[in-house]
Amino acid sequence: MHAMNAPKTTETATPATARTSSTNPEVSASLAALGERFRRARVARDVTLAEMAQRMGVQPRTLTRLERGAPGVGVEVMALALWHMGLLGHLNDVAAAHLDAEGQRLAELRQPSRARGRRQLKSTGWEGLDKL
Repeated sequence: MHAMNAPKTTETATPATARTSSTNPEVSASLAALGERFRRARVARDVTLAEMAQRMGVQPRTLTRLERGAPGVGVEVMALALWHMGLLGHLNDVAAAHLDAEGQRLAELRQPSRARGRRQLKSTGWEGLDKL
């Protein structure tokens, strides 16, 4: 379904801007998987949702939305969660040039071709005039 025609799902007890899923199914699936990984990392550290939210300086509901893969959660909230779990370094790999094979290929295609060496001039018959 085209993104403009896709219905937007909203939470009933929240403002209409707080969507629970993306209009793109691949994005929704990725956000849900990312949220689950955040939840598992928090649980593995034996930290409650309320404790983590307090450490991050956000409302527990915001952290719940992150862990459920809600599309409206800001990048800063994700970065804070990563930082508090000692995983912020992984954010550096998101869209990193060294991991973007397609971007590298396209950049190489746009590179100007290397300059050629100097061409030798053909003999004009005037050589040696400077020695007169």
